Amino acid sequence: MPGALTPSVQSKAVLRFAGRNLTVQIIGIDPRTEAEVSNLATHMRQGTLNSLYRQSNAILLGDRLAGKLGARLNSNITLASADGVAMNATVVGTFHSGFRMTDETTGYVLLKTAQILEKQTGIVNEIRVRTRDPMQARLISERIGEQTGYRSISWQEAQEDLLAAITLRNVLMYTIVGAILLVASFGTYNIISTITHEKTRDIAILKSLGFRDRTVRSIFIIESLIVGLAGSALGWGLGYLLTGGLASLEFKTPFSDNNHLPVLYSVKHYLLASGVALASSFLAGYFPARAAARLNPVDIIRGAT
Repeated sequence: MPGALTPSVQSKAVLRFAGRNLTVQIIGIDPRTEAEVSNLATHMRQGTLNSLYRQSNAILLGDRLAGKLGARLNSNITLASADGVAMNATVVGTFHSGFRMTDETTGYVLLKTAQILEKQTGIVNEIRVRTRDPMQARLISERIGEQTGYRSISWQEAQEDLLAAITLRNVLMYTIVGAILLVASFGTYNIISTITHEKTRDIAILKSLGFRDRTVRSIFIIESLIVGLAGSALGWGLGYLLTGGLASLEFKTPFSDNNHLPVLYSVKHYLLASGVALASSFLAGYFPARAAARLNPVDIIRGAT
């Protein structure tokens, strides 16, 4: 199976320090393999994952949890599990994930420490897997469940509600963008139609000189594409500035410390928008161009005189 895995133990405990009691989630980890499946090592503010080996019953606390308790490095705290197991632990580090709930309610200990809290010596209750291709997680999860008989949950299943909301948002976004492009296409159609009407005498002269219908049609289609290309270039610059402005706005939320709107700058999106704009410009210019190519030069010149 492509990727990496690590065993862990999930536990609940009451953390006591300086007269304060807080219910927290305790996760037992193996520091040697944890870095391969999570970003915990990069989230450390004080200490490292290997700091768990320095003390007996060492613990890493979320920085917000440590702040609530008033605990610092080398502080001695008490952990009490639902099964009545109590032990003293030493704070050897703090981490900051950026997710408020995690930073306020989570602590990491060694596997054996969590196993003692759960009274499950030598047993783990969770194996976390990180795949090289995140989009293959659901397929690999189903395969693990079939082969082992244990419950296996992919990140897509765990975040199903969020993914559904994102899908709905994308549908709304593309619908709105499509409506805007449709309106822009009508604008291009009106421009090319007006130009065609104003250039009827020139069209007659061109056709009298031997220009074919296809050539006349191509002239107006190229003109519409130039209009679409100019609009795309202007949209690139204006869109980039507006995106930068949105990224600078602050949105305070109780769920995350990231108060800025996450914005993705992707050349693919710019190219996709330009492609759709050019396609709509082509269609908007094709019908007036076809009408212009069908004009009879004799009728035009006779009507002009």
